[in-house]
Amino acid sequence: MKIDSPNYPSCLKKIRYPPPQLFFKGNPDVLKESRFLAVVGTRNASIYGKKVIRDLLPEIAKRKIVIISGLARGIDILAHQIALENHCPTIAVLAGGLGEIYPPEHRKFAEEIIQQQGLVISEFPSQTPHLRQYFFTRNRIISGLSDAILIIEAGKKSGALITANFDFEQEKKVFTVPGNIFTPQNAGTNLLLKKGAEAVLSGEDILDFYFPGRRRSNLKTAKDNIPMESVSLSKEERIVYELVSLDIPTPLSKIIRESGLPSATVISIISQLEIRSLVENVGGGSYVRG
Repeated sequence: MKIDSPNYPSCLKKIRYPPPQLFFKGNPDVLKESRFLAVVGTRNASIYGKKVIRDLLPEIAKRKIVIISGLARGIDILAHQIALENHCPTIAVLAGGLGEIYPPEHRKFAEEIIQQQGLVISEFPSQTPHLRQYFFTRNRIISGLSDAILIIEAGKKSGALITANFDFEQEKKVFTVPGNIFTPQNAGTNLLLKKGAEAVLSGEDILDFYFPGRRRSNLKTAKDNIPMESVSLSKEERIVYELVSLDIPTPLSKIIRESGLPSATVISIISQLEIRSLVENVGGGSYVRG
């Protein structure tokens, strides 16, 4: 697909250095859809980041807003997976040729995207290797195709920030998820908030951008409707619950030590909190809040 082709995306012609041609596999009609959201972030997604994207993105995908990302490890591939799970169109933009899917273990996802009428595209010929310097050029395409961008976890030197800067330059909407100020994965996203990105606390915040004037849904789970202060917890249960972090896995041994309660009591309480979905076992004998 060359730049003078009638099927070439008009939005890409407006960016600096538009790709002279695009190679693709899949359904190019996806480019004719009306709403596009880029979703990018760290390759080393934390438990918090994974929980956030699993909570936010299904709402977006169910409204068939096309999800664009880079097929990379971490946040990118989770974005594609959630789109696929919800039968939502998704576009993967590669930093190398279509014959050199990277990372190799994501080839199956590229094939599934194509099978589900999504699109895998690149500006590079088929056998071009994925080189570090190509990620910068790939990111301008992700930005150029999107109406807005959502960044979920990004360090100070993350490539996701480059994509966000392209969006700022084009005066597009930049969404980001606030994170723990003490974790490296959130250093970049928190800085974006200072630059003017909009903080996202729910999928509704993004849907308001795509569907202005819409009425927010009142359909929430019982858990959403009940403030934590109102949840019925005994004194001992509350001691244990408050020792469990929201995003950093808390070892059971630490909870026992700091609670001052007998280990058998803590184990019993943790089991009850887990049944009530107030805490989640994330493996290795550690827990986060549910």
